[in-house]
Amino acid sequence: LKVEEKLSQARKLRETTLSRIHALAGGKVELSGSDLEQLPFPESFDPEKNVSVRLFRQQLKVIKSEVERAKVEHYPDLFLSAGYMLRSEIPDLFTLRLGLTLPVWYGSRERMLVLEKKERLSSKLFEIADVKLRVTGDFEAFRSEYRITDEILKTVKKEIEEKQKEISALLIAYEYDRTDIREILRAYRILWDLEFQKAMLIKNLNQVVAKAEALQ
Repeated sequence: LKVEEKLSQARKLRETTLSRIHALAGGKVELSGSDLEQLPFPESFDPEKNVSVRLFRQQLKVIKSEVERAKVEHYPDLFLSAGYMLRSEIPDLFTLRLGLTLPVWYGSRERMLVLEKKERLSSKLFEIADVKLRVTGDFEAFRSEYRITDEILKTVKKEIEEKQKEISALLIAYEYDRTDIREILRAYRILWDLEFQKAMLIKNLNQVVAKAEALQ
């Protein structure tokens, strides 16, 4: 009865989970139900590939161009224009104009504008360095979490192997009436719990890998 109750709960959980998956996927998807495979942790990490860092780099380019433009906005401006006019009774007219504009003054306002752009540039460089440190720290934290969880998984795998050997020995002993069936069932329950722990640990490891890859 207890087993039937657990199976019923598992079926309800499965249906609920499938409904959520289908809702997120926008329709039904085929799930193979194959065994979980442990994904390896990424070997290297380049913070420059991070989305946030790349976004800040693009913003930095814009600010740099603004700084360069602010530096030369007070420079003289040379312009050249040409025109051609068609006239019916007199010869056509071709005009060429050459001009030069000079600023009346270059004062504190212009200097403050350049200084403001430079401060924005320095601030953005600091933000980039800060983001790179943060995402690198997050990646290393995920690496540590993966390593610790993997060690736990190895321990659980060893316990599974030992329990499987114990069950084999119990089955042989049961053939010769040297053990009780309840001992075998107890061992199987422990084995199933260990198998469930193993699956959950692999799932957690793969989630850590996904988070680490999302940083790149």
